[in-house]
Amino acid sequence: MMIDADHQAALRHEAEHWLFDSEPPVSLYPRQEGLPRIRVAKVIATRGCWAQCTFCNFSYLVKRNRRSAPAPVIDIAQVRHAVRERAPVDVIKLVTGLSFGEPSMYFTQLIASVRERRDARVQAFSAVELDHLSRRENCSARQILVQWRQAGMDQLGPGGSELLIDEVRQRVSPYRLSTERFLEIHKVAHQSGLTSVAGLLIDRQTKPEHILEHLDRLSTIASGLDAIELQCFEPEKSPLSIVPGARLDQILRALKAIKTMYPHLPVRLNQRTIFSIDREVLLAEAGLDSVLQTVWEVEP
Repeated sequence: MMIDADHQAALRHEAEHWLFDSEPPVSLYPRQEGLPRIRVAKVIATRGCWAQCTFCNFSYLVKRNRRSAPAPVIDIAQVRHAVRERAPVDVIKLVTGLSFGEPSMYFTQLIASVRERRDARVQAFSAVELDHLSRRENCSARQILVQWRQAGMDQLGPGGSELLIDEVRQRVSPYRLSTERFLEIHKVAHQSGLTSVAGLLIDRQTKPEHILEHLDRLSTIASGLDAIELQCFEPEKSPLSIVPGARLDQILRALKAIKTMYPHLPVRLNQRTIFSIDREVLLAEAGLDSVLQTVWEVEP
């Protein structure tokens, strides 16, 4: 779905209202039903990573040279067993840190091993891993994506889209790919017949103008997006523990802005962010479409 410039500007103006004005972003009498769950399985290839983004709550440091001991990686047979024996899910997410131990062919085999679960959508890695692998192996992201799609990949994950503002990215994740490179890889994924998911990471210090700029940047890839995942910063699990997590009103306003600018795109939120049924109905009223619920995960 292409959005022309005038229509995009009108949607942006309406989104500004929800981010900056004092009017509550939800009614005082929200609907009472809960939100649908998307059952998720996570397959973690490795948690070793040299990038060490300050907001990361996933990985641990491995040195940035090929002579260092490689981080442990998951065995393909272990993944196949989990996929066959564990509870059914809607989406299988493959995630990994950045290391120098595994070639792109390893990840191709990993995708093929989870594709055996025909009833689940396979979301394989993100633009971050593709950028890393293409530079390490001196090949294009398109070449890797073609291999991954043939192995059974359905869509590209949201990693790298936490906040598409390079000034901020240089402070919190200086080794991560640029905004331009992130958008380029997602466009290549769409041209290769894949969909993708974008994200938005917010904390207590996220400015409304940054959210608007981020949403503006997503307009260039919106036609190929399957959803937007709203991610709330978890300070207790990252090196940025002094930065508080997002307030509920920030989450509600961000939701309203996203749904205003991209009404055709589903917005999802991780279940960890929802602490009560009262909070859930408020999020639903603000435009949240579904909740990502991790059913099982497997790692090395």
